[in-house]
Amino acid sequence: MNEITFPDFIKNRTRETKRWLNWLVFCAMFFIGQVTVFAQFPAPYCNVSEPYGVEEITKVEFESLIIENTNDSDVLLDYTSEVANVTVGESYAITVKGNTSGDYENEYLAFIDWNQNGVLDDAGEIYYIGLIYNSSGYDSQSTSVTITVPESALAGETRIRITKTYTAPEWWEFLNEDPCWISIFDPDWGEFYDSYGQALDFTLNVDSENTNPNPDPDPQQGEGCEIEVNLIFPEYGDVTEWKLIDGTGGVVLSGGPYDDDYPSAFSVNETTIAVNPPYSLEIIIDDSWSWFCDNIVNYSVTIGGVQDISGTVSACEELVNESIPLIADLTDCIPDCPAPVSLTANNITVNGFTLGWTSDGDAFEIEWGPQGFDQGSDEGDIISNITSSAYDFSDLDGTQSYQFYVRRDCSEEDDGMSAWTGPFNFSFPLVTPSPWHEGFVEEDEWPDGWNVIVGDEWYIDDSIESLDGNNLNTNMYFFDFFGFQFGQKEAGFTSINVGPILNGDAFSFSYFLDEDYNAGNIPGAGSGNIVVEFSTDFGVTYTEIEIIENNGVAGWQEFSYELDDYVGEYVKIKITVNLIDYDYDYNVAFDEFDISGGSSLPCLEVTSVEVDDITEDNATLQIESEGTVFEIEYGEAGFTPGDATGTNIPEAGSTYVLEDLVAQTSYDVYVRA
Repeated sequence: MNEITFPDFIKNRTRETKRWLNWLVFCAMFFIGQVTVFAQFPAPYCNVSEPYGVEEITKVEFESLIIENTNDSDVLLDYTSEVANVTVGESYAITVKGNTSGDYENEYLAFIDWNQNGVLDDAGEIYYIGLIYNSSGYDSQSTSVTITVPESALAGETRIRITKTYTAPEWWEFLNEDPCWISIFDPDWGEFYDSYGQALDFTLNVDSENTNPNPDPDPQQGEGCEIEVNLIFPEYGDVTEWKLIDGTGGVVLSGGPYDDDYPSAFSVNETTIAVNPPYSLEIIIDDSWSWFCDNIVNYSVTIGGVQDISGTVSACEELVNESIPLIADLTDCIPDCPAPVSLTANNITVNGFTLGWTSDGDAFEIEWGPQGFDQGSDEGDIISNITSSAYDFSDLDGTQSYQFYVRRDCSEEDDGMSAWTGPFNFSFPLVTPSPWHEGFVEEDEWPDGWNVIVGDEWYIDDSIESLDGNNLNTNMYFFDFFGFQFGQKEAGFTSINVGPILNGDAFSFSYFLDEDYNAGNIPGAGSGNIVVEFSTDFGVTYTEIEIIENNGVAGWQEFSYELDDYVGEYVKIKITVNLIDYDYDYNVAFDEFDISGGSSLPCLEVTSVEVDDITEDNATLQIESEGTVFEIEYGEAGFTPGDATGTNIPEAGSTYVLEDLVAQTSYDVYVRA
């Protein structure tokens, strides 16, 4: 489980008084040398951070299973040897009791990993049990809830965790639903804090027809190979970045810099499974200009629950880049059938794309479906017998978001199947047809499909006068005051994808330059420029089409560009404003983006059609043409197009898979742009 928690400064409170701020105290970490890794409770699930104080759960009843506890010192209790049997679709009562340590309220939650993915707080896995007030834990007070086992629950043993947390709504101390932290949330301060309580784990054995779609393919890939990175920031993390790098040089986990969305004092916890040792932790702190010296990282990396490395990295008025190698020998963690890595989306069209991955294998499976689908359910589809590290999807719904998993098939080497790699989520880019016009009608509302790519001071308003109201504007300025740098010397944005471009279309927009403190004065020639770029692959790559130099001309100016070379394609516009002469401080505005003037698409010729990747029931068409969207009709050899004996595909990309073909049958295929 990956989590970020925000303890801030601990609010050290007694039960009789309001909270008081106290400094967060960190325990010293000691180097323990090389270790032999092995699975330890609670792996593969997250541990529970030490609360402000432990107050015990005294009893848990789950149908016929009864757990009685007197341990009042450990924050997380291991009762995983206690098993309750449940069946999909059936309902079960869970009842809990606990010590509130006086006249206080405690709230209880149950977290159940129904999908067995090692995460306890997925959607549908959190249950509020109830509240107990002023109980010793051994009196008659209890609270309970009835839990129904979801139809999607996977068969076999899984983890259930009960948490007990002190809360006080009258003091704005509300329950934080986190299986890894006994904590409260204060909406008045907007912060999370340690609380009092305890957590208890036991096991559920689920009777279900749903098998685990991702069984452990290699015995050595158990919890003993789980790498957990724990980072504690006692102050800030706004100039800190970190990476966990594997033996191939690939970045497995990463984070930072942690900006204003993160309060002072927070922690980061992320996990992965070791498959490509050796590993190293890289921490980069760039305090070379900030002078605050307030980015300090206390790091600890565990393997299989056992600490491997720990220490502290800090910087003061300097750039510090430390690479710390992990100590443990993880050779035995290399799976016999390594999973694919680096899933990518390429060759994107309006209704298809190429899913790619990296692997040394030559046989793969893909499971895919709508984003959020449950693996192994009827919602998804499995494609087998894939013999390359890429697969072309076509004829998809451009308004739908999809989710993909890939695994390697090593059955020919008697090594079974790899673990699934994923999920890889893919959404088609937003498109709008030509003719198109954007005049920024709604104040402070970015149009659909527009995004800021650099700079954080863009506004949509009428602060700069234009002919029809609002425009998109920003201020370009930059100065360095004894190492303190302010302003922005680069700012940019991208538009929605427009297309297909029609024959005769032209692109244009208006732009305006004006000195910030001397309205009416124009920044001098050469003080900066505006770079205009186009993308024809939905923002994957861009080509520069023009650099508009600051020319010292007053008033709104017009830029236009003929689109003859882009007919039939989709165009995404990228604008970047650059400040070159830092003596200038000026406003820049944009308005009236427009693509229009065209009439219709020309009839584009299909130059060739090739067939490859032929199997018993599938064949892949590769279409060569200046066009991007095609109509396909196919049927048994000799059929006549349009006579209803063939299959018609009204919209297809340049790569299309013919499916459900009949073996030993000849087919005729017709294609037109």
